[in-house]
Amino acid sequence: MARIRTIKPEFPQSESIGQLSRDARLLFLQLFTVVDDFGRARASSRMLASVLYPYDDDAKDLIDSWLDELEEKGHIRRYRVDGTLYLDIPNWLKHQKIDHPSKKGLPEFTEDAREGSRGLAPDLGPVPVSRTNIRSVAKATRPRRGEEFEKFKAEYPKRDGSNPWTPAEKLFDQAIAAGMDPTDLIAAARRYRAECDRKGLTGTDKVAQAQTWLRQKRWTDYADTPPTLQLPAAEDQSFWDHVEQTYRSAGIWSRHAGPKPGFPDCRAPTDVVRRILEIDEAKRLSGDGMQFGSEGNESDERPRQAAG
Repeated sequence: MARIRTIKPEFPQSESIGQLSRDARLLFLQLFTVVDDFGRARASSRMLASVLYPYDDDAKDLIDSWLDELEEKGHIRRYRVDGTLYLDIPNWLKHQKIDHPSKKGLPEFTEDAREGSRGLAPDLGPVPVSRTNIRSVAKATRPRRGEEFEKFKAEYPKRDGSNPWTPAEKLFDQAIAAGMDPTDLIAAARRYRAECDRKGLTGTDKVAQAQTWLRQKRWTDYADTPPTLQLPAAEDQSFWDHVEQTYRSAGIWSRHAGPKPGFPDCRAPTDVVRRILEIDEAKRLSGDGMQFGSEGNESDERPRQAAG
């Protein structure tokens, strides 16, 4: 049975809470309704979006960035036990008075179980990654990546309202890790700003939050000569290899390849259709927040047709 939770009067004045975006603040409060008496809950983003935002269709695409923001600021911790992802709210029992707590059901947080603390070696399954190695890699890559993001941030149009840059930077890094050239992202942001200037949108709430713009891969709308358009002239094996590789690395189905597998009139070869649907299914089962769609369009969640 659901329990009544307490929100202290000083919550709105908390400096640490004030550093969160409004969406992350709302999510934090809503998590109070689903965590158990020890401040723990299952952390599948799809499940949380459906339970906490039943009337918001876009929540499933945005909730991962809100969870990232909460975790970065120390308001939640995510961890994995036996393949299942959980979260907890640190110091939960200091802020909630539980007279007769229920029996412990969900596993508790440990540093070893923290999400992201383990790596995956090819063909060998999960193996521990030392914190020393993580720090050395981070130190080697973060300065340059940070400089590139600052350039992106400088080119991005100003907006009226919140525009949290921390989750945007994570999405920027993810796009580069997936194969995007940072200079292409920066140039696309510059073209988006020019369009907003031309339409009189700069400085208004009509400008998309940078995290939304990046998550929905809107840079494809403002690309000059994006790599995904540099395709072989004929639809031979090299053409379909290129289309499939682009989808694997960047999550974009080329418009030159016609309708995506799972949609009417798809003309991709049967083996390509099968592999693309397998990629989509693997992403769905893993709860990965990456959205797969076609160039210039947001992903479409219509039911897939059976592969030939």
